[in-house]
Amino acid sequence: MKKSIECYETLLLINPVFTKQQINETIDGYNAFLKELGTAITAPTDYGRRTLAYPIKNLDTAHFFQIMFLGNGDIIKQLQTKFGRDEDILRTIITKVA
Repeated sequence: MKKSIECYETLLLINPVFTKQQINETIDGYNAFLKELGTAITAPTDYGRRTLAYPIKNLDTAHFFQIMFLGNGDIIKQLQTKFGRDEDILRTIITKVA
């Protein structure tokens, strides 16, 4: 049975010591990975560097980036695995948009 296409949102907290170029390369890599999985990216949003409510890995700030994409639920596990292996990503959250 084929799963239906749904809208998902992911928020990435990227290491704040990166230069703008390194951040763009990281984001471009994830956008390319999502496209390889057959998703359609609908709304990438760069929120810039923000102060965290609590320290993560002894850091008080992070670069926030949001990606909204269309895809089926099968890709979420692959995406979580890729995020988990990247030391430059401090935190992620993936939610299904109703």
